[in-house]
Order: sequence, then C-alpha cells, then structure tokens
Amino acid sequence: MPGTGKVLVAIGVSDLSEELVRFSHRIAHEMNLVLDFIHVFEPIKPGFRGFRQWIPDDVFEDAKKSYRFKVKKWLEKAEEKYPGAPPHEHQIFVVEGNPAEQVIKKAKEGQYRLIIAGNRDESALKELMIGSTTTNISRYAHCSVLIYRSGEQSI
Repeated sequence: MPGTGKVLVAIGVSDLSEELVRFSHRIAHEMNLVLDFIHVFEPIKPGFRGFRQWIPDDVFEDAKKSYRFKVKKWLEKAEEKYPGAPPHEHQIFVVEGNPAEQVIKKAKEGQYRLIIAGNRDESALKELMIGSTTTNISRYAHCSVLIYRSGEQSI
C-alpha cells in the first residue's frame, strides 16, 4: 500500500534522466511513496509565420509515445532491484510548454508533496543569463524540491 506522499519527477532527454529515474524509484520504494514522472516538450518557435502547420500533429503524438516507452524501460530496469516488491503503477505525463511552469502546474494540480529534478551543472554564465528549469522549479514551486546531482547518492 503506498504511503501518503506523492512525488513528481521532472525528467528531460539528457543522459541524466535515466539516472534520475533510478534514483527517484529507489527513494519511492524505500519510503513507500507514489511516484510519477513528467517530461515537457518546449513549444516550437517558428522562424516564420505558419511554420508549425507544416509539421503533422501525429509527429508530436509519436514523440510522446516514444518518450513514454523510454521511461517505462528505465522503470523496468529500476524495478529489477526490487524483485519482491508489490507491483505498482507510475503515471508518465508528457506535455508541451515552458518546462518549469508545466512541472509546477502539474505538481500543484496533482497535490504532489515533493518534486525531484536533476541538475546538469550548466555553466554559471548560461544559468545567470537564462536560468535553468531546475532553478525556476525550486524558486517557484509550492512544495519541496529535491535537486539531484549526477552520481548514485545515498540519503
């Protein structure tokens, strides 16, 4: 039976994401938490008016299905470390929009008590100029945010 905590994990397309899935999955098992995932596609910024209409809608649907499949595979690998654990489901949300805004919105709507996001150690200049998704999530989220840095870590 799941615990009372709900955790939303913000994942992207970087190499860090698979590691983040394993890390968050371990925490969820150890603390008996509900664990869901969200990936946000940035909207296409057309170079000229009408660009988006050239891209068929099914391209985005195919990309969402493909990403969900990838996350499910990562979860299957993470599950192998807990062979006796009771089966459980994870929701995988794939949406379009500003990543930080969409993660915060989903966390609030879903009444999540914790967001886990990864930090890719971007350059200080880049983060200063445009910020990072993780920085913005931690700054504006209504709930606690755990920032994961690469490398398996113990809590």
